[in-house]
Amino acid sequence: MYSGLKQKNKICKGCGYPKKIFSHGLCYDCAKKGYKPLRQKKEVHGMEVKLTERNAFLTSYLKCGGKNFFTDKKVDLVELKHWNFIHVLSKKQYPYFKYYYKNIVIGWLNHHKLIDQGKEIELQNWIKDHPEERWNEFFELRKELSKEYKEWIKNHKNEYKL
Repeated sequence: MYSGLKQKNKICKGCGYPKKIFSHGLCYDCAKKGYKPLRQKKEVHGMEVKLTERNAFLTSYLKCGGKNFFTDKKVDLVELKHWNFIHVLSKKQYPYFKYYYKNIVIGWLNHHKLIDQGKEIELQNWIKDHPEERWNEFFELRKELSKEYKEWIKNHKNEYKL
């Protein structure tokens, strides 16, 4: 049987009535008025196609033939999760390539963790333990995309703003 503490009614700063406080001294009704719903991503840079991560993921999946970049195994589209899509170049450091299909590859969760959050030692150990995976191609792709990004910035930086 649950015997937790009962929440006491206090005076709401918004409406002035004694109610259970939800957030920042406001009752639930007053607090929810201050929250704005998450807006859908609109067209980016005035382009005709909506650039969303979902569209970029789908395009990347179709361009690579639905194969895992590292193991070359076919992956069913229905089985994919958001963490199966790995950005080769960081979204934060290379914001203009966030939705670029060449910058997104398919991999497993452990690949994603190693690339985004892993330490260099962990990555090197993983590469030693899994020599059959195509890590050299991944690092070559990273270099190519980095060069391509620098060229793109020289030519288009003033045209687009994030």
